[in-house]
Amino acid sequence: MSVTTDVVAKWPTLLIALPWVIAGLAMTLRPAVFAQWQSDFWRKRYGIVAGPIGSGTKLFYRLQGIFVATVGLLVVGNSVLG
Repeated sequence: MSVTTDVVAKWPTLLIALPWVIAGLAMTLRPAVFAQWQSDFWRKRYGIVAGPIGSGTKLFYRLQGIFVATVGLLVVGNSVLG
């Protein structure tokens, strides 16, 4: 089997992992957006108004994004190379 045939045979795994990689990169590059979404969710659902979004929350989303992107890339790499 050629490499192309192997990749085509594993396209469902790649298709599932790709959005996770994109989401991880988005969280890493723009953590304030996800922190704002979280704040809006709590305010609309429970009426809890949070203070300003601090650097700790942004760091949390940045680290979470790195983790999600890394796991997604490992899945893609394992699917293609494994």
